[in-house]
Amino acid sequence: MSVCFGLVVSGQNPEGMPSYDFYRKTAIQAEKLGFDSIWSTDHISFVNPILEGLIALAHLSGCTQRIKLGIGVLLLPLRHPTIVAKQFASLDFLSGGRTILGVGVGGEGKKDFEAVEIPLNQRGGRTNEAIKIVRELWKGAPVTFSGSFYKLENISIDPPPIQTPGPPIWVGGRSPAALRRTYMLGDGWLAYPSSSKRVRKDWDIIRRGAESAGRSAEEITFGQTLTIAVTDSLKKGRDQVARHLSARYKRPYDAQKVSAFSIAGPPEACVEQLNSYIKIGVRHFVFIPTAPPSQINDEIGRIHSEVLQPF
Repeated sequence: MSVCFGLVVSGQNPEGMPSYDFYRKTAIQAEKLGFDSIWSTDHISFVNPILEGLIALAHLSGCTQRIKLGIGVLLLPLRHPTIVAKQFASLDFLSGGRTILGVGVGGEGKKDFEAVEIPLNQRGGRTNEAIKIVRELWKGAPVTFSGSFYKLENISIDPPPIQTPGPPIWVGGRSPAALRRTYMLGDGWLAYPSSSKRVRKDWDIIRRGAESAGRSAEEITFGQTLTIAVTDSLKKGRDQVARHLSARYKRPYDAQKVSAFSIAGPPEACVEQLNSYIKIGVRHFVFIPTAPPSQINDEIGRIHSEVLQPF
């Protein structure tokens, strides 16, 4: 059984933007420590400062040599699929085939959609069509497509990505539509932060759906995004996560309730919490550190040395 561990390096910055070299240093540290992947996240117009996700990932690519590079998740309906296919093929080429394209429909912030004049109620349909288009364009042959939102005639991109038939596409989300999108169109599922009990139920839906669609669930990587705070006590860990989430989403989070969908507390408690997800089948964790930028490198070192060593 192989379990992988990743880190969100470029995400929301509730405390304000760190120095420009923060991302380079953090990516290099993650690779040196042996993490399996580093990730960026995505918004256009949101409540906190955040770098554009693909630009950030391109920067992280140039700072590293071996570690996987994922975006979790790109808000796919905000961009034309031919642009996404071209950008990500170029990124895969320049990184030596290290990329993972995580996609989602968004909706946390209406301003994202207002900024690019895309109706919010079209996000699901646009995403489904875009995934199909991106996959076809990555194959290298000219693509003709006629859908409700996108129409292409004899369009191709060159060069194609290094990975064949293209970078894996992981679907993020936990709605019924997201689960259906995963088992119909995805190479992986990046579960939204939820309790292991809730995630297990959703994974069972994906497994059954894959089988009914003539696929094996073994074809789908089971990923899980989780906030993390390694501290000296459960209370300190939960308080740190609650403060981070409250600042991140501009609404209060209860410290007791966050324990259901985060990894928090002393190392032994964090190991136990991780095991609850591994037991239900999670094979790739993506951690969102909750310490402020000035303490992130120390937190990452502690995550690696005190929490992940047993695995």
